[in-house]
Amino acid sequence: MEVRDFLEAVFQEDDGYLMSWFYHRATGKKKEAGFELRKNGIASLLHNAEQASARGWDCYYAPAVFKGPKRTKESFSHSNVLWADFDSGNGLPEFETAPSLVVQSSPGKYHVYWNLHNEIKDYSTLESLNKGIAYAFGADKGGWDCVQLLRVPGTMNYKTEYGTPQPVMLEQLNMVSYPIDKFSGFLVGNLTRNLAMALHPSQRAVV
Repeated sequence: MEVRDFLEAVFQEDDGYLMSWFYHRATGKKKEAGFELRKNGIASLLHNAEQASARGWDCYYAPAVFKGPKRTKESFSHSNVLWADFDSGNGLPEFETAPSLVVQSSPGKYHVYWNLHNEIKDYSTLESLNKGIAYAFGADKGGWDCVQLLRVPGTMNYKTEYGTPQPVMLEQLNMVSYPIDKFSGFLVGNLTRNLAMALHPSQRAVV
């Protein structure tokens, strides 16, 4: 399984920006970088993450796509995936809807993704779905927002609690995708309205 294939599954053939964030625990230094997807953004992230990880940096990225090189709600464009961060160290629960992608961020801790047929254009709907999944399955209750950062597979986790650096590993890449209404039970509020807002205008007749 290749990390590039994983990132291509997350971002598909998109316009917009891929946002990354790097943290050097030994010095406390932080840096953020945006890469334009149409200008080899995935390759740029992979190159920067490989170089940074080798020098002791923790490497993160945001699964959402942004309109410009800013990781803010105002800059949010869309997302092709839903996600949850299972950070308890107790492994994964049983899912009725099988994840599309699974990354082990450290021993017993996982980032789980579900690819969608249609991109979500409304960040509040994305957050409602992610939050619902997190609460339903016992994932990190702070890991659902549209600007969330998750670890880049193929890099190292330098948290000191592990004693030695731990590899961030791609565990599953099955490429299955789902219609957004498969997850409608996790939405809060007016279900029909939220689903319609979530879809690109050309796709709303599907709901």
